[in-house]
Formats: sequence, C-alpha cells, structure tokens
Amino acid sequence: MAAEQDKAASAQPPMEHGKPSDKAEPPASNGRSRGKLRLQSDAVDVSPLAESITFPFSGRTAMNRLMKGPMTERLCYWPEDHVEHPEGRGVPTKEYTELYRRWGEGQIGVIVLGNLMAKYDAVEAFGNAIFCDNHDGRLEKFKDVVKAAKANGSLVVAQLSHPGRQGGKALNPNPVSASDVHLKIKWGGNEFNKPRPLAVPEIKDVVQSFANSAYWCHQAGMDGVQIHCAHGYLLAQFLSSSYNLRTDEYGGNLENRSRIVFEIIHAIRERVKDPNFIICVKLNSVEFQEGGKSRCSTSDKDTTNIVPLGTKPEDAQWLCEKLEQAKIDFVDLSGGTFEARAFDHKKESTVSHGVALFPNCI
Repeated sequence: MAAEQDKAASAQPPMEHGKPSDKAEPPASNGRSRGKLRLQSDAVDVSPLAESITFPFSGRTAMNRLMKGPMTERLCYWPEDHVEHPEGRGVPTKEYTELYRRWGEGQIGVIVLGNLMAKYDAVEAFGNAIFCDNHDGRLEKFKDVVKAAKANGSLVVAQLSHPGRQGGKALNPNPVSASDVHLKIKWGGNEFNKPRPLAVPEIKDVVQSFANSAYWCHQAGMDGVQIHCAHGYLLAQFLSSSYNLRTDEYGGNLENRSRIVFEIIHAIRERVKDPNFIICVKLNSVEFQEGGKSRCSTSDKDTTNIVPLGTKPEDAQWLCEKLEQAKIDFVDLSGGTFEARAFDHKKESTVSHGVALFPNCI
C-alpha cells in the first residue's frame, strides 16, 4: 500500500497555491510520501475562513472561522503525593502557559483548552489541568494562561471533561459510569477497571462539578466552556445505548440518556450569570460500534431488531436540534471511542460531511 501511495504521489503533479507545480515532490526513501500525497479537487475559495463570525446566543465574535480543537496537553503540575492528595493536581505550569501563548500567536478565532477535568479524582491522564476551585490560588495561574492565549485577539474556551469508565486504573481505581459496562481493552499503556453505575445523587454532584468548573473558568477570563460529550467519556457513556443500560430517568430513550447534559447546561447558566458566556458541546455523530441486539428486542432468538449500537447520526441530529433550543452556540462534531477509534478512514459519507474523527487527543 505504501508503494502504491508513493507511485500515486509521484504520478500526480503537486499543487502550489491552488495550481499544479512543475516540480514533483519525490517520495521519501522509507516508502512514505511524507504527507505530500494529494487528492484531486476543484479550486475552492477559502477567503470566508478569514471572516469574523458572531455566535448566535452569547453574541461573542471570533475574529475568523478557525478553531484550535481541544487536545489533551498533560503539561500541568501534579505533586509527587498526588494519590494521597489529589487536590494538588492540575495547576498550570510555565510550559502550559507558553503553549497557549504560542497558540494565541497564530491568531486563531477560537482556542479550546483540552480535557480540563471537573473533578480531582476523575482524570484522563497524568498532567491534566483541573479547575474546580481555588483552594490553592490556582485562579491566578489560569488567568496567566488566558491572558497569554488572548493576547492576539483569540476567544478562549475550556473543554470540561470527566472520563467515566475511560480513566486508566492507575489513576482511577474506582471508576464510575452510566452503567457497569466494562472497558476490557488495553490502550495507550492503560487498563481499565470495571465501573459502577452512578447513583442519582452522584449524578447531581457531577452536574454541579461541571457548573463549578465553568464558574472558575469565567473568573479566569475565559470566554466560555465546551461540554465534552464525545469520544466515549462519561457524558458520551450516558448518551450511548451501548453503555447506558439504566432503567431510571437517566436511561432508556435518548431524551432520558441526554438528561444529564441538559442539566449541566442549566446548572452552568445558574452558576455563570454572564449572558455573553459561550456554552458549546463536543458531540459524537457516530461511534462505529459493531451491530448488536437493540434494547427493544424481546428474546435472544429475535433477529428482527439487530441494529448498530451506540450513538448514530440520527441521534446526533436530534441532539443538535435540542441543543440549539437550549441556546448552545455551536456543536463540535466528532466520532469514535476507545473501543472503536476513528483515526483511520471510515467511509466516504463520513469524509463528505466533514466530521473530524480523532478520539482521546481531541
């Protein structure tokens, strides 16, 4: 396959500024095309990307249509005794601040901080940023990050997250989720313990933890928050029929499975009274789960209701309509989970609809 790609790369004239170039880029000696393989396409006017855009509900204006997607940075300070004292985790370092200063120099319309954890004891990885209170004065550190990122006119939004069952067992020995569905794979050097279902009072606590983090983000000068409902993390676990097997008001149909998300949106608005504060959502449009028996099947022998499980495009469509009614400024569509990672090409319809599919790191 690599050889075929190199052939294709050398056979097609490379493009310079939208026009064919006279100089072909030779393939790399290691058999890779060094990113020079190009697909033929019609010339497209990209000038609209440089235009400003005003979000419909917050009224905030981004200077252009570019967005730096949330990526897990893992650059924050964690003390050596963080297991005994998890409240010391997640303080911005000079490296973290410098990263966002550099992103800001790119004059990107919206910069999204990645995987900012809403609880000290539920984390994606060592080095995560955590901002759910100011017990140690970390507010000033986050203010420095925001000031650096906004110095050239960018809007700054923090992605708020909770890993649920997708927190590695070394840092999350007692994970929680919508249900007790175990993530049995090994990935990125991590193994995962079986989660227990959250009790309703604990769900209410999770909702408030997102709202508290949003409050402190606002205090630090951030322009908004993104609620992470994608890539198999906790809120995606509630949304997914693969992982949410509850029979109470947080399980069953999609309206119930999404209840926690809309409770978080409401709680953020109660905690942050600023009408110009952006609230946006990262959402899976598909999970690439294997087919399985739907929840409505009546017996093991019934094969009439075999359907792909997990979040599906029609679920995402319904959610997007409801999120618009809830005055969410924008939805960042993505796809995949730890079990069905979407780093590779899936199908033409996915590509043609412009869905970005890079779980965990985004």
